[in-house]
Amino acid sequence: MIAEVSGTASKVKLERLTIAADCGLAVHPDQGAAQLEGGLGEVGVPLVAPAVANAVYNLTGKRIRALPLEDGGVTFA
Repeated sequence: MIAEVSGTASKVKLERLTIAADCGLAVHPDQGAAQLEGGLGEVGVPLVAPAVANAVYNLTGKRIRALPLEDGGVTFA
């Protein structure tokens, strides 16, 4: 998962999340996409926070190591 953010150290905006997965042969590709986007399997959910935290670090130089991310001193737009 890749998170793209913009803004400043005090105000961060999440621009885009991109996820890729090798799921083998997908008989129903739409259902595979739904699983990654948070359908019943919620496969992508655990990846969101670390991806956003790393993107914030790349933008601001401030490492956030706890959840919720806003407790790390960053405000999201």
